[in-house]
Amino acid sequence: MLFVCRGFAGNVILVCDALHVDNTTEKSEELANRLTAEFGNWFDKNVVQNNIKNLEKLRSSRKLNINPYLAPYVTFATTGSMTETSLASSLIVARTFVTSLNTTFGTQLQKSLPVFFSSVFGSPTAGVDIEFDDFVDGKHKFAQIKAGPETINKDDVEPIHEKFQTIKRKARFDGLELNDSNFVIGVFYGSESDLSANYKKLRDKYGYSVYSGNDLWKRLTGIEDLQSRLVEACGEVAQKYDLQALIAEVSSDLASDPLIREIVSAYR
Repeated sequence: MLFVCRGFAGNVILVCDALHVDNTTEKSEELANRLTAEFGNWFDKNVVQNNIKNLEKLRSSRKLNINPYLAPYVTFATTGSMTETSLASSLIVARTFVTSLNTTFGTQLQKSLPVFFSSVFGSPTAGVDIEFDDFVDGKHKFAQIKAGPETINKDDVEPIHEKFQTIKRKARFDGLELNDSNFVIGVFYGSESDLSANYKKLRDKYGYSVYSGNDLWKRLTGIEDLQSRLVEACGEVAQKYDLQALIAEVSSDLASDPLIREIVSAYR
């Protein structure tokens, strides 16, 4: 794909006109199969392997920044007891497979989109994560990318709107035609009905489209129902891993940590 770019760099705007947006050189089913295979390999290398590395680091409480208010509750709620081993296990699972994993997945996938898809590229424009040529309406889009339908907070709404408006004003000053339809929010999973009130405010009050789940993937690639294929690829990778032994080993080391013993001692 070839782009002609005009505008500026750094804190100002570049608008790229796609001279050729076409995936007919590769049949849709062949393209979907290739992307699915590549996505599975990416998930294994960039998400699972990083997750295992993060798990290995949790042999000491210094890596956990334990919340003393919540740790006992989480431990009792998930294990039914408060011992060094149960506390260590609950902390490791919460940190490794919830907070850390969600962050890793979202960050790594956003960075990797231009690698997977020829019509997606990283943006030099402040306030924009990626730019892409929409396979549904053919327009060039400036997008902020979010992990899930609950990701943004109330306080994120106005800054997103202001960033998009700043880009529009700069474009107008430089004689470039952009309107609200060129600015979108992309959400990696979920459907329109899953979107939080904060996403809906960006859509309903400020007029920005929010593309989520299959709708986003179709606009990025032109492929119907790609999300289900990508989810399946992740599931196939997941079946290769049984980390119970490693979790038990790391938990055993963490259980001997002085801070873990101190927390547990209050319940004896």
